[in-house]
Amino acid sequence: NVEELFDYAYSLAKQPLPKGRRVGIVTNAGGAGVMATDAVEWEGLEVARFTEDTARTLAARMPKAANIYNPVDILGDARADRYREAVELVCGDVGVDMVVALSAPVAILTYAELAEILAQARARFGKPLACSFMAGELGEEAEGTLLAAGIPSFFDPARAVRALRVLADYARIRDLPREAPRSLPVDRDRVRRVLAGARDRPRLGLEAMEILSAYGIPVARGGFAPTPEAAGELAQGLGERVVLKVVSPDITHKSDAGGVRVGVPAGEVEEEAWRLLRRLKERFPGAHLEGLYVQELLPPGREVILGMARDPTFGPLVMFGLGGIHVEVLRDVAFAVAPLSPGEAEGLVRRIRGYPILRGVRGEPGVDLPSLVEAVERLSLLVADFPEIAELDINPVICYPDRVVAVDLRLTVTVEEGT
Repeated sequence: NVEELFDYAYSLAKQPLPKGRRVGIVTNAGGAGVMATDAVEWEGLEVARFTEDTARTLAARMPKAANIYNPVDILGDARADRYREAVELVCGDVGVDMVVALSAPVAILTYAELAEILAQARARFGKPLACSFMAGELGEEAEGTLLAAGIPSFFDPARAVRALRVLADYARIRDLPREAPRSLPVDRDRVRRVLAGARDRPRLGLEAMEILSAYGIPVARGGFAPTPEAAGELAQGLGERVVLKVVSPDITHKSDAGGVRVGVPAGEVEEEAWRLLRRLKERFPGAHLEGLYVQELLPPGREVILGMARDPTFGPLVMFGLGGIHVEVLRDVAFAVAPLSPGEAEGLVRRIRGYPILRGVRGEPGVDLPSLVEAVERLSLLVADFPEIAELDINPVICYPDRVVAVDLRLTVTVEEGT
């Protein structure tokens, strides 16, 4: 939003870049410290661990009731000298890259005094510093001091943390090695043949899964069947139970439309296919039903989504996030400009908040991250090679400890540029 735009612009223009993502917090109010700590974790930063020297010095100089561990709570009766000492100790700790200073309104400490303390600490230690003074007007003197020192000030502690997070993100991006995309073995001719059939049909679905296979992205076993009889024959080589999915340019969300049947016994596929098509014709009388896609029934796994949207300025933007219904509910996704190098593909995967789930948590096994990263890399090469692909969604890609498998596909082709 516009508020964040100006917050980030000011922080990037006025603050030095941090060496890492470790944040120290100083507060005279415990609740504010907790809010800032929550924001640090939510924004993907780290709550700094003080050195033994810092902790020992804080313990010696702060009241016994104070919290000397991060966040440092110097209590509501703190005067300027105590606040100054705590800020300087935290800023001087080698394990702290950035500092958030918080203050609830108290009668014994003015914001002008606080602003001067922070300005001096910023000049002395050279670390990024943001503050949250949770009162109304700061006063002209305090505002002038903070402005001259380039220290952003906010009412909300979380907003102050975000102003630091953008610095850490930019520092990380700036220092990334500029690794070139790899040249991988792919079959561009196969892709051209599939896309050539889209001149009169810009939206393609599962019938275009061959595109993914041509670029080395693993796909679930299956195939297109134009008739129920063909579906029954195709099912015989896909296991005891299969999945039936309608193929129609007029039905985008197949599950919502009742166009998917899961766990159909292979011997009953032809009969079930007839029933499925009849119901869909009754429900969508104007829809063109081209046939069915018969697919192997896969065991449950972690679901992610891979996608691409073509931006008029940046070109193809590869999207990655948690898949299935989670992409619509949690919206935990990240974007990167294609084509991607292996390192950039791995960075994209790591950027989502749900990455620890993929790595494995609470004793649950993680997914095959190398294969997942390679699938992201290969998708980026595909959309970079074929500008006529305007949009693409692979949702879900099911991830297991030893492999990843693309299960569903939807893409849009720009007819004017089609080849």
